[in-house]
Amino acid sequence: MNRLCIAALLTIPLGLLPQATPPGKSSASIHEKQATLLAVVKDWAFEAGYTGGWPSATPPHVPVELLAVVTASGNWIDPTLRCREEDNAGCKEFLEQYLNRAKDYTVLTLPGRGSTVHVEPVDKLDDCYDFWSTGTLSSGNTGDAAIASDHLALFDTSPAWQNASRSEIAIVRAGLLGLGPKKVKEFDGVQVRKIQIEGQMYFVAERHSTTHRRYGIVFSIGRIEQGRFDLVRWNDEGGEDGDTVESALGVIRLKNGREFLITTESDPEGQTFYAYGIRNGHLQIVFQGGGSSC
Repeated sequence: MNRLCIAALLTIPLGLLPQATPPGKSSASIHEKQATLLAVVKDWAFEAGYTGGWPSATPPHVPVELLAVVTASGNWIDPTLRCREEDNAGCKEFLEQYLNRAKDYTVLTLPGRGSTVHVEPVDKLDDCYDFWSTGTLSSGNTGDAAIASDHLALFDTSPAWQNASRSEIAIVRAGLLGLGPKKVKEFDGVQVRKIQIEGQMYFVAERHSTTHRRYGIVFSIGRIEQGRFDLVRWNDEGGEDGDTVESALGVIRLKNGREFLITTESDPEGQTFYAYGIRNGHLQIVFQGGGSSC
């Protein structure tokens, strides 16, 4: 297991570890409808922890990366495993199915839902297994990042991010400033947003090295209960001088009502994606995979 995977696992509370299908694998029926997901990143500056060499792009062109495959029922599949596991035949099949042909994807997340991203083919992979390409955005404002899919029929309208109120920010601030030995010593530059996931309101607090490097990187997810911030996810691998960055990309909603918050985590050695979903009434990591690594 590489350093990235070990670091990621150390930041996940035990209650959040998936208890069913292993990350990247799937118990989905072969007859179940599936959709390929794509990360669309107009401004990759907040991913400064990853130095693997994302392509530069001038609008309307945007950097894009294969994220995962999700089924109609909400099972997740990591198609890149066939290349990572050095399965030459499987990797060739993966390239032909997902990367070697031009393809159109539709943006799922707000803002920008309904915009089309035309993706150019990738002929081969480099030594770091960078599953990215360049896309052309048809129109609209997708914000800094968005999620797109090649099968719009499986999805419903995604919930929108909301700005937290002053009173909510104060509660989140009090909760973060009181954390363990690695406290958030300053709250300057921390952005607090909220979003509803399957009827539950979650708050995401982020601060990236590009904005306030001297204060350290922050990524947390939690809920406000009875006037206090209850932490669900606290990724402190960035620390005060660290270089690991986790960033929220967006929330998708399937037609069956399942909703997932998608994030990406990166450091100088690689990058991966997470999907958070509701299991047994609680937000948990249900997928980890994709991305790039050396």
